[in-house]
Amino acid sequence: GRMRSASTREPQDLDVIAILAISGSSRPSPALEAAEIAIRAINSRGGIQGKKLAIARISASMFDTPETTSLALSLADPVAVLTDLSDSEVQGAVRSLRERNDIPVISYAPIPFDRSGFRIIQIGIDDRTLGRMAAKFALGQGWKQGIALYQQSQSNVSYLMNFVSAYESSGGIISGSVSYRPSSASHSSVVQGVLGLDGDVLVLPDHPDAGIDVVMAIAAAGVTRPVIGGPSWLRMDTG
Repeated sequence: GRMRSASTREPQDLDVIAILAISGSSRPSPALEAAEIAIRAINSRGGIQGKKLAIARISASMFDTPETTSLALSLADPVAVLTDLSDSEVQGAVRSLRERNDIPVISYAPIPFDRSGFRIIQIGIDDRTLGRMAAKFALGQGWKQGIALYQQSQSNVSYLMNFVSAYESSGGIISGSVSYRPSSASHSSVVQGVLGLDGDVLVLPDHPDAGIDVVMAIAAAGVTRPVIGGPSWLRMDTG
């Protein structure tokens, strides 16, 4: 996952270019973290045709002009580009690769422009898979008893239902559930509900913008149990 120049790269490596936005959070995106995990797994099995994969992180500013784009590509031997096309800075960088249709672009966000001339792949994880992965992770940590937090109108309720199904079918126990309203001025009823239940882990699949106040209120009451959220929580720095 290191930045390398053409003179220092290892000839046996195949690069996956990660185009990073100039501004924004310094925390890695879920897609980049997932790619690093996948690449470690691929490399542990011998790589691809005997060659190892590596991530070359390159700033979006390197793709501002045809000259700098050529320079950026010379720093690596790319087999794919991984990025988040929801970012406007990155969109411009990816557009500069239109003529390089031999390099597939992988984005976990929707493609906001005409795909013609590109080899673009949009990836994502459905709620069923995400819920099962989260349940497996929780049980792997030894968290055998969970508390579900939810708002009935939220779109991620299917993720929570899939988590509960997979968790309980593998021996976990949901000791209870507590509903909340993100717009509420006080989350005292949620705090009391959590304090009245036994559990090793809290499951809150809501978007962090809606759920962070709930988590902070629970933490302020002295509850130190871990919280499992959705993918977008990776971008939050809650302390």
